[in-house]
Amino acid sequence: MVASFSSPPGGLDSHGYIRFRHTPCYTAYLVLSNIGFAVLYFNLAQLLQPFEEQANKIKTLRRILNIG
Repeated sequence: MVASFSSPPGGLDSHGYIRFRHTPCYTAYLVLSNIGFAVLYFNLAQLLQPFEEQANKIKTLRRILNIG
C-alpha cells in the first residue's frame, strides 16, 4: 500500500482506527499534513485580501522600483 497525504500510512483496521499510529512514519505523516494545511490556509488568506489593500501594495512596490 502506498502512503499519501490523503490516506495515512498503514491504512485503517476493521474498527476504523489508523494502524501503526505510534510509529515514526505516522508522526511524519501527521506533521507534514499539518504543515500542508497551515501553508494552504496562509495562501488562502493572502488571496482573499481586499482588492484596495492589494492595489496599495502594488503602488508602493512600483514606487520603490522606480526610485531604485
